[in-house]
Amino acid sequence: NLNLNYNTDATLDYDVAASDFPRLQTSGSGTLLAPNPYAFLGDRYVRDVELPADNPAFTSIKSTMFSQSSVRRITIPARTDGNSWSMATENVPGQSSVIKARYFYCCSSLEAIDLTNVASIAHTSDDRGMFNQCTSLAEVTLPDVAVTLQGDDFYSCGALEELTIPDSWVLSSTSTSRIWGYCTSLRVLDLGTGVTALCGSSYGSGALSRCTAMEDLVLRASSMVTLSSPGHLFASSSALVVPEGLRIWVPSGLRAAYEADSCWGLYAGCFHDLEDYGQA
Repeated sequence: NLNLNYNTDATLDYDVAASDFPRLQTSGSGTLLAPNPYAFLGDRYVRDVELPADNPAFTSIKSTMFSQSSVRRITIPARTDGNSWSMATENVPGQSSVIKARYFYCCSSLEAIDLTNVASIAHTSDDRGMFNQCTSLAEVTLPDVAVTLQGDDFYSCGALEELTIPDSWVLSSTSTSRIWGYCTSLRVLDLGTGVTALCGSSYGSGALSRCTAMEDLVLRASSMVTLSSPGHLFASSSALVVPEGLRIWVPSGLRAAYEADSCWGLYAGCFHDLEDYGQA
């Protein structure tokens, strides 16, 4: 049997195949069992995990399942039993009801994850930081489902170079800080139409604090994205930082408004027409 929850023997690095999941159980009978919601919480030796596509008792990926583990890859296949995958919050054992794990928080070995087959994600300010400190994460594909972005969701994902936020992912508050802070390798950030506000606070609270490798920032919202004062998206101190060669792509009809804005105007030489994005 797999030794779960704080495995202490460094020689027991292991992978988990879909067929292994009937053993990860707390109740039930036969193979129709849901895994322990804390199955890999804090496990330092789990590596690659493939979820089963045909277990009707296991359709919900709890926020406590992988948090703070050493998992490298998580495969979430398309369901073959007519059900849908969901991601749902779960209380941290021994903590108050408002303290929840953060899905992939501090999964510092996680290299890639594709959430395309997930049909719903519960995500509130109580469990902010969905990928916080996933320092090895190089590939992430997000599903086109309704999600409200929270502070620190991609904070310190230092290996991530490109990220696309679907139109259904919403960010409407300028007080939501450091969402992509310290993503020091991030070159391309494509923000869907649901992102209508960004935090521009100084001293490392800006939405893109220390993202100094940024080359292309794509803003697809149909009206000008609100940027809070003083407009220091990339700064880690009180000084304005503009990444070298930065291009900000906005709808052509809004370009003049961006350039004239008191905060966005700090990047006046960086704006380009969105309609030309991706063209040689």
